[in-house]
Amino acid sequence: MGENTFFRKFSGWIGVLFLIYIVFRILFYHTQLFPVDSLIQFKDLELITILFLTSLALIWVSIMFDRGSINRKALLYIGAGFFLRVCGSIIWIYYERAREGDTFISITDIFHLISYIPIFFGIIYKIRSIGLPPAKSRLLLSFLLILSYLSVSVPIVMPIIVNSGNLYEVILSFIYPVIDIILAIFTFYLVAKYAGGRMEKVWIFISLSFYLEAIANTVLAYEIWEDIYATSSWADDFLIWSYLLVLFFTALLRDTFKQ
Repeated sequence: MGENTFFRKFSGWIGVLFLIYIVFRILFYHTQLFPVDSLIQFKDLELITILFLTSLALIWVSIMFDRGSINRKALLYIGAGFFLRVCGSIIWIYYERAREGDTFISITDIFHLISYIPIFFGIIYKIRSIGLPPAKSRLLLSFLLILSYLSVSVPIVMPIIVNSGNLYEVILSFIYPVIDIILAIFTFYLVAKYAGGRMEKVWIFISLSFYLEAIANTVLAYEIWEDIYATSSWADDFLIWSYLLVLFFTALLRDTFKQ
């Protein structure tokens, strides 16, 4: 299976589907052509469906590798982490929609925070398996991406942290983007150690997914804290796109096994 075949497939039907859904989502949420109730119901279903498909795709692809394979174990751990997010999101929707409760601090956060454990474990497990030194050019690019995120997010977040009277809620609000950017750093480092192969492309987009998720959760935490969050928030777009990156490119990797 050649490198060019991988990108030909991405530029084909998977790439088309990805772009179509991005355009559809922007039109659906940001044109005010649909009632708010419809947007909320669709957003709940969309989140659960995409998260579930992402976890399923990761686990499905993991079993395509041989037993004992590093890739099998790493992807299986990450898939398990995404499945925990599915459980947390279902609980959040139940309390938020059905019971109209305050879910700011709840069992939902426990599921989402625990989900990072197997994800971290899978990434570190994979990093330790690669004996090659990281490429300096990729490390530099990773550093610039992280620096750009920090240069924008820190000035926004710091006033909230300094002026807040409830440190516990601040920590709970912004712990997600902090963990996400740490995940991005680890996966950027993992990509820098790769020297080619089909798995390299998958890890590139997994790292970009965590980067987008860090942006999404930063914006989301800021909007919720400032009480300006709306159904049409761009934070939700970035969050869904981050999951779609993992879903589509994992599905693409699954397709390469048929070759």
